[in-house]
Amino acid sequence: MDKRFVDLDRQKITYFRTARAWTQDDLRKKAGCGLRTIEKIEAGESRVRLSIAQEIASALRVSVAAIKRHPSSSPALGAALASTLFTSPRYRIVAFDLDGTLIHGLEYSWKLVWKILGFEDRIRHEGMQRYLKRHEREDGLSYAAWCSWCCEKFRDSKLARSHFTAIASEVRLTRNFYETVKMLKKAECILALVSGGMDTLLYELIPDADEIFDHISINKLSFDEHTGILKSIEPTEGDFEGKLTVIEQICAAHGATLADVAFIGDNLNDEHIIQATGLGLRLAYNAKSPTVKALSDPPPIEEDDLSQIIPYLLQSS
Repeated sequence: MDKRFVDLDRQKITYFRTARAWTQDDLRKKAGCGLRTIEKIEAGESRVRLSIAQEIASALRVSVAAIKRHPSSSPALGAALASTLFTSPRYRIVAFDLDGTLIHGLEYSWKLVWKILGFEDRIRHEGMQRYLKRHEREDGLSYAAWCSWCCEKFRDSKLARSHFTAIASEVRLTRNFYETVKMLKKAECILALVSGGMDTLLYELIPDADEIFDHISINKLSFDEHTGILKSIEPTEGDFEGKLTVIEQICAAHGATLADVAFIGDNLNDEHIIQATGLGLRLAYNAKSPTVKALSDPPPIEEDDLSQIIPYLLQSS
């Protein structure tokens, strides 16, 4: 008998179930467990055997990491935010960074990949310096060339799709992610994810990202369908200086300007967009970059609770 247990997030399970228009009975049939098990989980008795968690995750077509509860997870938003007080957008477009902002437990997803493959950090650092200081070095790399360089190293070390399931188990979404984006979507904000991270990790943790975000700009990894080994990396346009370019393109698509945009970020690769002239709102969220912190319009948010951004983005009608 499986003696390993995991705490599931009842709100996430309810979210994924109802998003598929399933009843609790539908889920128990697809997961092969008892109806009482599903009822107890969604009522808050969410500690179950790992094998049951795996069956439920498989039925919902998500990873266990996507439905696991972190110790800091909040069962509900505060009373003020849970009310209908905030219903009208202050900004038409809300753009998020991913690594370190929406995903916690890491600085950059790239660093975790280098680490899990056993590379010395000096190799990763040297490659990044070739990109960051590309205008000063004869061996400088463009962003696309840097992605190709990383891809070659990763492929030689047999980076597989399965590695990302392991990585996802070590990190988590920021607290109250789903509740917060639900409020923003209800207020008809246009949501964008503009990230230098990796799409494979994104979909491990937010499998319904395409339904949540109106625009996603992120590095896309492809894997061999037979071996599962990395084949290629399609570089995003939306990293470092490119974040501003992508956000300007999103604005153009919606007849908006930078003044209509709120950007939430945390680190070095967010500094360029944070410094952009005319940006509607700059918001540092658990920021590591001193520049991002210093230029944040409201005081930087240090608490791990995404709902803290709501008063800056929405207002009462």
